Amino acid sequence: MSAGVVVVLLVILQLLWFDTLRDRPGWSMRRAGARSALTLVAIPIAIVLVVFSPWWVAAVLIAVPAVAVIAMGLAS
Repeated sequence: MSAGVVVVLLVILQLLWFDTLRDRPGWSMRRAGARSALTLVAIPIAIVLVVFSPWWVAAVLIAVPAVAVIAMGLAS
């Protein structure tokens, strides 16, 4: 359950970052996609950390992307 929440939050965060990069002047969709694709490596790492860590570490790993998504959502 918590791994799924982390995946959804990280995908939303990655898409928000892609949108931010795409809106920069002079940046093409290809350049923004290549830069934001590097963050996709964090998703399997986060899944492993959430599944094999104590509950309080998993809660922190869920809270950090949630706060970032809220902040980026309010900023855009």
